[in-house]
Amino acid sequence: MSNSNQNIADDLDNFDDIFHDYGDDADEKDDAEIDFLAYLTDPSKNTDNVDNPTEEIDIRFDTSTEQHLSQRLSQMAASTSEQDTGRKRPALTPTSPVSLMKKLKSDITDPLSSEEMPDYLLNDSRTFEQYMGESPSIEDLRQIAYFEHRSALIELHLLFWTTHLNSGTGQLLITESAAWQISKSSTRRIERARFHYWSDKLKAIILADDQVKVPNNHVTYDMCFNYVTEKIRQLRVQLTKYRTELKQRKEQLNTYFTAAIDEKIKSFVEEYGMTLRRILIESKIVVIKCDYYDRLFKSNFEYEGAYAHQLKLFEKICQSKLNKETARMEVDLLKQRIVHQHYSDLFLTFRIPEPPALLTVQDRDVRLRLQYRYNELLQRTKSDMLTIYIRTAEAKLEEYTTIYNEECAQLRGEFSATQNEVKEDRFRNIDERLKKLYDLKIRFFVEAPTAKINLI
Repeated sequence: MSNSNQNIADDLDNFDDIFHDYGDDADEKDDAEIDFLAYLTDPSKNTDNVDNPTEEIDIRFDTSTEQHLSQRLSQMAASTSEQDTGRKRPALTPTSPVSLMKKLKSDITDPLSSEEMPDYLLNDSRTFEQYMGESPSIEDLRQIAYFEHRSALIELHLLFWTTHLNSGTGQLLITESAAWQISKSSTRRIERARFHYWSDKLKAIILADDQVKVPNNHVTYDMCFNYVTEKIRQLRVQLTKYRTELKQRKEQLNTYFTAAIDEKIKSFVEEYGMTLRRILIESKIVVIKCDYYDRLFKSNFEYEGAYAHQLKLFEKICQSKLNKETARMEVDLLKQRIVHQHYSDLFLTFRIPEPPALLTVQDRDVRLRLQYRYNELLQRTKSDMLTIYIRTAEAKLEEYTTIYNEECAQLRGEFSATQNEVKEDRFRNIDERLKKLYDLKIRFFVEAPTAKINLI
């Protein structure tokens, strides 16, 4: 039972970091104190079904999308040529996605640890000047942008820690209900006793904090409560400080600082400074909430008088459900990565060895024809490899779907009506978790700067 629980928790954990495929955790042991869960928010591009969140989400590709996918595969040659000749990228694009993730990790993990000017606001980047236009007060405006950045970051972090607090004190069900209809069985259980849950990741943060003494490495309810409330208190103090400074800076510019300039600075900070950070925090919050509901429904199932063999079957079918939906998400993400041209470094740097004597051929026309045929072969090979990746993922999806269907058939008559209701609650929570993280990844593909990113 405990091993089964841990397997599901481990598999869920694979998707609580939306940058998991970027290699940013290669030195994870060096960042033991970091609880990195992580992934530009544009409501017009958000495909969430807000009006009917209980409706099944179909993320399969239609015919037009498949045709577009095929076109993208055939365009690999052009994509690689751009990489070889030095693709033009925005001034703020990092040379390595891993370095970007590391920078964001430290910034997001503890926003109070450093008050340095963020890179995108530095004088040498000239990005701020280009966006705002030349002005004799440009340095004053830069300082205002800095305090806007700090305030927005603190507000995001306050939301993160407040979500932890609501989970641990049982307020999550009151402050924000699930995005789906919870069954009557679970509702009755919730009404009988408010469910409290401090996540294991929060406890790991506390254990890794040198400022906190934890006897016998046992993190108690009071320790979690005190730790989180102190974090919130510190953040509120800093937010008040930044807002006061921001107000004073604006007043010093008097009539020069107009509402139009104010809005332009806020837009700049959001676009250049907060977009990736917002996705990181949103990812963390998704995980906190879905972890909370997952534990709640497990507890509810046990409460419904489940026998040992029923608990074992419950964990097994939930694991099978998770495997199937995870495989479905991987298939769709592979296709979306191609559509948005977020190829893996493997495909961007892949080379078939050229004949050593090719470059020594004296006849220019012959040499160029041979090089052209070589490049064609290379691009066809890359395209075939991408297709194999997709077909492999689709084959795994079929396997997991077959296993899931067989296990569902074997469950008939094993659970009571109320136990089946709780099972469906947990299934919907798995769907919601993966869907939200999938949406965050797609938003990153659409909005992130062009860079060589390890995604496959």
